[in-house]
This record gives sequence, C-alpha cells and structure tokens, in this order.
Amino acid sequence: QDLYDCYNTFYQPSNMTLFLVGNFDETAMISLIKKNQAKKTFSKTEKIVRAPFSKGDEDKIIISSRTRKMDLQLPKVAIGIKGLGKQLRGYEAIGYKLKVQLLLDILFGESSKEYLQWYNENIIDDSFGYDFQFERGFNFAMISESTSKPEEFKKKIEDLIVQAPDLLEDRAEEFELSKKEFLGSIIRSMNSLESIANRYEGRLYDDATIFDMVEILEKITLEDVVKTAEEFLNQDAISIYELLPESRWK
Repeated sequence: QDLYDCYNTFYQPSNMTLFLVGNFDETAMISLIKKNQAKKTFSKTEKIVRAPFSKGDEDKIIISSRTRKMDLQLPKVAIGIKGLGKQLRGYEAIGYKLKVQLLLDILFGESSKEYLQWYNENIIDDSFGYDFQFERGFNFAMISESTSKPEEFKKKIEDLIVQAPDLLEDRAEEFELSKKEFLGSIIRSMNSLESIANRYEGRLYDDATIFDMVEILEKITLEDVVKTAEEFLNQDAISIYELLPESRWK
C-alpha cells in the first residue's frame, strides 16, 4: 500500500516536467500531447506536503570517521565534505555548483601537482575519483580511492583541504585551463540532444538550461573559487568512511 500511495501521489502528470528536444513543430507537438492525455484518466491529485529536511540538531551532527572490515584485497577510503552554507536556488545555485566543481578539478584533477605526486608515490591509482552533488536541501563532495596506503591518503587529502585557499592563489594558470576544459565539455554537450535534455536543471535552478551555463561559467573568477574554497572546505564538515580487509589489515 505504501508503494501505491507513493505512485498515486507523485506519478501524476501534474507533478511532471516533460522536456522535449529536437526538430519538431511546437504547436503540433503540444496538440498531440493534449489529445493523448485527454484519453486518459488519473486519480484525484492532492497537494504534496514535503517533510522538512532538517529534524533539528541531530541532522547537524557529522560523524568524523567510521570503519568497517570486509573481505577485500585493498582498503577503500571515501572522504565526504558536507556543504554547510545556506541553501541556494536559481542561477546563484548553478554558479555555486560550477565553482565547487572547478575547485575540485584544480585540486584533484589528473593534471594537478598533488595528483601527480600522489600517483608517483603509489598513494593513489586509477581508482581515484571525486564528485560533487547539489540537490534540493543538501550538497556534498566525495573523494574516494582504493589504496594500500590509507593513512597516507587520508593525511594528504586533509592537508590539501586545509591549505587549499592559500594554494589556489598561485594557480591562475590551472584555473584558466580547468575553466576552458569545463567550457569545452559544455559546448560539446550541445551537440547531443540527450545531453541538452539531461542537463535541464528544473525548478531548483529557475528552469535554466545547458545554454545558460556558458554565460554563468565565463563570469567566474579565480577569486570566486578561492572564496568558495574558504566556505566549502570546512574541516568540521569532513566525514571519512573506510573499508578495511578483514584478514590482511589490522
């Protein structure tokens, strides 16, 4: 019954955004959709009341570290950084998302000084990765690696997070390179109908599309990224999760 309630509440045309991309007549397409929907019946819709994301002080607690042992060949480490700033919407949210992604690329991208050093020291390998998620009510970054040197890996990442605002001041060249690379990926995506549709950001971003991202990205400066680093890379917002081999690691 829970599944039926969920389906009947959320899976309604009134709660749906239909985004079409292609070479078609808009008037004819809208007419076709209206005729199609007129043949169907749906249960009565009710106003969706969403529970608040925050339940009080409990949601503000960040577990600094957790460890679990499993049947693994190598230890796996994931370092999460929770965004603690105010919740943003619209174009301001897109700008914030792009700034954090540029920040992570400059610090952890394959052409960064740190990446090359860690790779040569066998602290990381091709399993190294990082990602940033920005959703309604929360945002976070995650850096992960399977490594035989988990302690060194954690130390390197934490040290870089602390030093990042100062280090970024001298990385104008890296910033411009990352920005151009990001811009190139956006422009390439414009050649794909699927990418254009998938990058529609919805009401969270004031209905912005992929074509709005170029203008927002071009306005971002290195100073913007440094300021974002100072706000986002908060030591109190770090959570480390480790999976250690049961038989080989103590």
